[in-house]
Amino acid sequence: MKFGDKVKHARELLQISQEELATKVGATQSYITHIENNRRTPKIEKVVILARALNVPPSYLLDDAVDASNNRSAYNQAIDEAIAAGISPEKLKLIIRSVKRN
Repeated sequence: MKFGDKVKHARELLQISQEELATKVGATQSYITHIENNRRTPKIEKVVILARALNVPPSYLLDDAVDASNNRSAYNQAIDEAIAAGISPEKLKLIIRSVKRN
């Protein structure tokens, strides 16, 4: 599943509208529509906010290989733990880029 598909799926599981999600994350309904239709990918800061609003780990939204069954790799678990520990979005971006290169 692509990023936007996962956002839509998680939102529908919570039974909230795009407008409600937009309000929770400080965005417009149009912005959420663009994300769900895979026409826009948010910055990492907004991914974290979306994940919290949707009650899913950020790695679920970020990694195409992670599915709704929460079958998570150590890599994804490390991302979630770093975010929970309060790592800055800038440092998280650097870590993700570094890991993806290797």
